[in-house]
Amino acid sequence: KKCAITSSEKRITVRTASGRLSYPNIFVPGTQQNDDGSEKRRYSTSLLFPKDADLSALKEAVELAATRKFGADYAKKFPKFKLPFLNTSDYPSIGVSAEQFPTLIRTSADPQYGRPGVVDAQARSVNEDRAEQVYAGRWGRLTVSVYAYDVKGNRGVAFGLNNVQLLSDDEPLAGTRRMAESDFGAVPISGDASELFK
Repeated sequence: KKCAITSSEKRITVRTASGRLSYPNIFVPGTQQNDDGSEKRRYSTSLLFPKDADLSALKEAVELAATRKFGADYAKKFPKFKLPFLNTSDYPSIGVSAEQFPTLIRTSADPQYGRPGVVDAQARSVNEDRAEQVYAGRWGRLTVSVYAYDVKGNRGVAFGLNNVQLLSDDEPLAGTRRMAESDFGAVPISGDASELFK
């Protein structure tokens, strides 16, 4: 449940604690809207953290990125500075208990750098032919790049999505279609089967 941080002079990378995926667009980039109304294609996923998750390394990385770019007094200099930790209670459509999963982060990656890598719990590669294994509600963890930005007066810290590790299965979250295999069992068919479904 802990995060792990790796830092160099140019790059800050964190392996997050485990959480539940939300709105994953891992194999096919989704469309996001910019502040100016234009659209961009991005690989992305949110990650919902349980209340007992240890996010100390992730918070340390955010502080490090902000301080490197803006100085230790960035919060005083920029009262509207945007931190990347969001309250799940502000997003009821996600479909989880905000008490059980109080914190979420959003991550994204530019398609020009390739899609994020995906592995299972045994670190075996998961490719497009098993894309159904990546769904909203599944447990997983991420490696993210932590970076500070200053764009048209908007300042803050964001998470770039690097790779995904899939962990245990769980109930799909709201708005996620169940797999057909979960809804139907095998039915023996012989002759006229109409009587089976009355």
